[in-house]
Amino acid sequence: MLTCQTSTRPFFVSVYHWTWFYRRLLIYPTGDSSKNAENHISIYLELMETSSLPAGWEVNVIFNFLIFNQLQDKYDSLQDGRVRRYHAMKTKWGITKFIDLKAFHNPLKGYLIDDTCAFGAEVFVVKSTFKGECLTMIKEPATCYHLWEITEFSTLLDEKYLSEPFGDYNWRISLYPNGHAEGKGNSISIFLSLYKESIPPSTKLFVKSILRVKDQTKENHVNIICLSDHSVTSANLVQMDESVGAQR
Repeated sequence: MLTCQTSTRPFFVSVYHWTWFYRRLLIYPTGDSSKNAENHISIYLELMETSSLPAGWEVNVIFNFLIFNQLQDKYDSLQDGRVRRYHAMKTKWGITKFIDLKAFHNPLKGYLIDDTCAFGAEVFVVKSTFKGECLTMIKEPATCYHLWEITEFSTLLDEKYLSEPFGDYNWRISLYPNGHAEGKGNSISIFLSLYKESIPPSTKLFVKSILRVKDQTKENHVNIICLSDHSVTSANLVQMDESVGAQR
């Protein structure tokens, strides 16, 4: 709870802590003008210091705002039971028209006595099952090139061959001389692959790659442009055969 003297400017009062989150009450004594709440008191519950929270954080909250009736020695509350979801782009929830100023200043209501009032909030945190995701764009992403030269191609008997690893994530080229899946028996299949151990946990990579089969005489190369993502979660591990591929 808090006790404060009335003011004409918005002010922050009382900092509280729950688990990872610091929160505070924000009160507009004459109303939040940006929400057309003039002639009312506006009150909000705001989360603080969210920059240090893990990526994709969120907290679901049910709150009740309170105002102390000093004549009856009890708190009057305004509540609707709705769940509010706080996240990186929404760190403040509240009631723009909590109480009108006429009622607030009425001495028979008991809210303002000797220029002193008291506000409070009950906060109930609701367990969340939501999993967020934060993406970081790289202005100049790493580009790597790899040339895999295969000799005596006609003698290849195995179903699949792998190139040497290359690049920061140990990429490999997978080659199926006699095709794979729908290309089996009628195509040569090539895939861009990587082992799950090459990606840090809970990381997703968005990749643009060009798979090329070189024409050694006329330079009429076969180019296959691939856009894909590779991710690692507790329930989805990148396997080499699940990597993006193209068939010719």
